[in-house]
Amino acid sequence: MKRVVMNIDIERDALSFEDAERYFYYDAYLGKVYWRERNPEEWTSPSHARGFNTRFANKEAGRTNKDSFCTVGLTHNGTVYTDISIPRLVCLLYTGEWPEGLIRHVDGDIRNNRPDNLEDMSRAEMQKQIRKNSRNTSGYTGVTKYAARAHLPNPWIAQIQTNGETFYLGAYPTKLEAAKRYEAARAWFGHTQLYHEFTHEGEGLKGYSND
Repeated sequence: MKRVVMNIDIERDALSFEDAERYFYYDAYLGKVYWRERNPEEWTSPSHARGFNTRFANKEAGRTNKDSFCTVGLTHNGTVYTDISIPRLVCLLYTGEWPEGLIRHVDGDIRNNRPDNLEDMSRAEMQKQIRKNSRNTSGYTGVTKYAARAHLPNPWIAQIQTNGETFYLGAYPTKLEAAKRYEAARAWFGHTQLYHEFTHEGEGLKGYSND
């Protein structure tokens, strides 16, 4: 069976709103996506459908732990699609259309996928925001302290770039926590390790990579 990593260039052709509604439903109040119950008559093996329903029907879809992005996998029309973005899937289920640009979580919490917390930003808007704050450095790759956030409880912002796109990783109270989140994102995307050496006092040595 063919396996494809979902991305914004293919998502519109790969999965329509009608397709998505066959597999998932969205609770806008909780900001979560759930698996729908499958009809055994639509499966080649009804027992497999019953097994799926026992394990997954009406349960939250995707991986949502704090060290990974919110993604889900799906077999559709003979193709296994991996790493379907839950925030982007939310936009599809809520509005009927895939988002045009990149998704930003307004409050910095990548697990908060309520409609009012998701902002569809163009690449140009995202890059403009990054350039605006590029002079605020932390000593850690991927970690910035925005001047406008200096007085807030979580002033340190983690972001990562991959394949020409920038992904917002959240806001954190210390640059060390933001750096650790950045390292986790690098591992998730398959980048080489930065080799940060973190200490229990909350400070770390500046890392390097061989990207």
